[in-house]
Amino acid sequence: MSQSELERAASRGEDEAEYELAYRYMSQGDYQNAFLWYKKIADNPRHPRHRYGVTCSAEILEANGDNLEAIRLLETIAGNPDAIVARLALGLLYSKVGKIEDGIKLIDYAIGKIIELQGNDDYLKQIECYKIGVAYEGAQHFAKSTEYYKKAIERSDTNYESDRRLIAQAKTAIEDNERRKAMLGDMG
Repeated sequence: MSQSELERAASRGEDEAEYELAYRYMSQGDYQNAFLWYKKIADNPRHPRHRYGVTCSAEILEANGDNLEAIRLLETIAGNPDAIVARLALGLLYSKVGKIEDGIKLIDYAIGKIIELQGNDDYLKQIECYKIGVAYEGAQHFAKSTEYYKKAIERSDTNYESDRRLIAQAKTAIEDNERRKAMLGDMG
């Protein structure tokens, strides 16, 4: 379906067209239009992709520095037992804004559910592993933090500059964790 046909179908309220249009805008780097369509999906609890619309809208809000609005949006679905990705995202955001213990509880829950459903946490991308490492580090769970920094390194692709930067940051964080663990002990 062409972009213009998709836009017409989405404007008529066709659920899958709205989702596909939001996804295409996101893939093209047009975050403003992606947000408009994901938010429309997020605002409709009966939309078949409602949870996905919420998590993508929150992701765009966070990328634009609006952490509190992203948290508010994720909290609307975090109570749903199937909202594992939303709980993980919310846990990471809580940790980012200083609610570290609340964040760790949600992160632990989400990772446990992912492992329960898939047998491992391979679903997590390198950036999520890095953020989880940061959250655990903030809670002084240095061993868990190092574990996730190492996973971030393993899941990175050195063909990309952003991944090479993430690897360097993770390696520095691992060294810092070892120093902090020796000084402070490990809470987890």
